[in-house]
Amino acid sequence: MQISNSYNPVLRQKINKVSEQISSGKKISKGFEDASLFKKTIDLDSDIQFNSRLKESAEHAKAVAQYTDSTLGQMVDTLDTFKSKLLAYGGRVHSTTSREALVDELKSLRSHLYSLANTQVDGEYLFSGTNSKIPPIDGEGNYQGNNKPLTITTDRFQKQEYSIDGESLFLGYDRNIHSQVSTNVRKLNQTSLQQTPPKEEYITLDDSILDMTGKNEPTTFYLSGTRPDGTSFKHKFQVDDPANVKVSDLAEEIRLAFNDEVTVELSNNGQFIIRDKESGNGKLNFFMVGSTENVDDISQLSQDNLIEFVKTGSDISANTMDTAKFRKDGNLLKSNVQQFISVDEGYATSSTTLDEVASGSLLNRTLNIEGKNINGEDVTASLTFGENTTTATINGATYQLEGGAKDFTYQQLNEVLEIAFSGVSGSGNFSSDVITAEKYVDVRLNSHGELEIRDLTSSTSKMEVAIYDSGVHDFSTNEGVPISFNSNKAIDFDRPTVDIFKSIDDAIEAVEQDLYHPDSSRVGFEDNLGLQGAIDNITHVTDHITKERAEIGAKMQNINYTLDRVEALTVNMKMVQTETISTDFAEASSYFQALSLNYQAMLQTVAKVQNLSLVNYL
Repeated sequence: MQISNSYNPVLRQKINKVSEQISSGKKISKGFEDASLFKKTIDLDSDIQFNSRLKESAEHAKAVAQYTDSTLGQMVDTLDTFKSKLLAYGGRVHSTTSREALVDELKSLRSHLYSLANTQVDGEYLFSGTNSKIPPIDGEGNYQGNNKPLTITTDRFQKQEYSIDGESLFLGYDRNIHSQVSTNVRKLNQTSLQQTPPKEEYITLDDSILDMTGKNEPTTFYLSGTRPDGTSFKHKFQVDDPANVKVSDLAEEIRLAFNDEVTVELSNNGQFIIRDKESGNGKLNFFMVGSTENVDDISQLSQDNLIEFVKTGSDISANTMDTAKFRKDGNLLKSNVQQFISVDEGYATSSTTLDEVASGSLLNRTLNIEGKNINGEDVTASLTFGENTTTATINGATYQLEGGAKDFTYQQLNEVLEIAFSGVSGSGNFSSDVITAEKYVDVRLNSHGELEIRDLTSSTSKMEVAIYDSGVHDFSTNEGVPISFNSNKAIDFDRPTVDIFKSIDDAIEAVEQDLYHPDSSRVGFEDNLGLQGAIDNITHVTDHITKERAEIGAKMQNINYTLDRVEALTVNMKMVQTETISTDFAEASSYFQALSLNYQAMLQTVAKVQNLSLVNYL
């Protein structure tokens, strides 16, 4: 008699498997043993490794954020010291020696700020954005990085910022700031000057127009500007009896010309200060000139009869408006009117259309472009905006460009300017001429929407540039020109924009020149705000950095949350992984004993059966 032994290997295999689970501590040792369990284990292991890398990244990000916070704190402390020295300077009379000593101290503080701006951590600059190998600030105070903050991947689909990019820091935009502009010609009371002895007194709002002008005859004031809502205007204010009309009446006329969107004040130096009632807007601009002549074209006003309020250059007439030439510094020419779209969209870029910035339609309007090219030769050019195309005439060559009044972009304008001022002879092929011209001239909008034209052939350029609407001088209408690039306009006392090193340099310049208030008579420094304006500007800059510091603090807190979350997730994942793959020793031991008893019973049964024969039944 034979008994089948096929059950024996199966049972023995189960015993061996449970024994291996107990000895190894794992439910499986090879993937094929349980494909579902194996995949779950691999996924958990991958997640744990990802969290480990994320933890390393987050710890690095936290260190960078802490360095950033510390550096910004030092910047604020340095600016507080800078401001306190300006305040001390303004509080008493200084000798030349003491003023020069203060200038040296201020320059030393500027150098310290420059060093802080170029702080490095692990060989990377804190404030260059993702261009972290490039120093953010050059020797002239210009920003060289980009506007992209550093990020870490916090999960497989999201990223988290952990730095402050230098463009936001050094060239930022603050929506809580009210734009404020001021005339820069100091107005003395002419009646007091004619007394014996003469008295030098600045005009007040209660003085008469006669006191301000010294002209007892009908006087016309020509007002022009851009309102905070983006609309432009021109306005004549006719004063027939100057002796019986107050300066406050002129201030009220200015306010009404702005549709009551601004406040108008008179400084202690007889300068008109216009302040936007709403914050965050960068469009506010203002121009004013007076004359005893009443004309429709103010370019025809006699220079002898002009009453000056704004003069931004010694070579600029008080009745010059948008025909003013770009300011030149070496080989760089720069406009002074920011191309601002809106509070929500900020400043124009190369892809922005002129129509997005313009206060009115450009259809059938003509922009005149004139000056001298890199060779010192006269430039005559124009842009006339049609419905679907724009006609560009450049030094005798004519081009039909794609994009009409609504679609013409700043990039196209930049290319027209490159051809016009490069000295390149127009071939009639616009694309080809641009490729040639950009080797000699580079035109672009900076981060504050100002046009910059750089001569690539010389460190001291012969270029002169003016761009203006053909109807700029026409006061036969109350409609202002739709777009402006450079103007003899009221100087900026404050804007939502920030340029940290320019503000510092202007403050140092004010002390060097002993300028307490704006003064158009100081040749070369006509647009300096003076000491008081510099103090206000440094306050704005300090508040801006403090706000950026609060932002990095919030980012650092988010990184801490990320670290806490990663650590908690890692612990949970390891627990799940242990529960998934590890052997339950109590259960395995019990099962092993049951199998062993079963196996022993089977062996005993088989042995008894095998010992039986027919002899036992005879």
